[in-house]
Amino acid sequence: MEEPQKNDLSMREQEEEHPVRSSGPQISVSEFSCHCCYDTLVNPTTLNCGHSFCRHCLALWWMSSKKTECPECREKWEGFPKVNILLRDAIEKLFPDAIRMRVEDIQQNNDVVQSLAAFQKYGNDQNPLAPSTGRVNPQRGGGFFSGVLTALTGVAVAFNFDRRRVFQGTLYHREQ
Repeated sequence: MEEPQKNDLSMREQEEEHPVRSSGPQISVSEFSCHCCYDTLVNPTTLNCGHSFCRHCLALWWMSSKKTECPECREKWEGFPKVNILLRDAIEKLFPDAIRMRVEDIQQNNDVVQSLAAFQKYGNDQNPLAPSTGRVNPQRGGGFFSGVLTALTGVAVAFNFDRRRVFQGTLYHREQ
């Protein structure tokens, strides 16, 4: 019984000595890109279809089209899309410099700031407070959670599949 543990220990020691030799897939920045701007997701907003976009990209697309449908698959969204907090936090930890630069650029672009404000106002109008409880109406936006669940499942699979490499900081940027 002790021998298999010894073998497991020696295998772990070998992997720690040579982490780059692992044959498993690696996570790249392109796996966390917006399908509108093709850059790293900033404030990723997940729709009920499961697609995620930068919040400002979704706002710009909504401003130009006035449609409540996914820019990629055209499925209508239910409720008002929200920022996928788990995905946002993971991306900010993985790519802090890229996100910091993108946020600065976004904040300096007046058109984007105005689109985000209009989009949020639209969202506030879509989610009126229930008169007696002061809570957001739960009948609106229930479909959002199915999209978040889909996106989180994908992130969890990617992180669990390659968790060791993520924590060792051996991420790479895929050549395009």
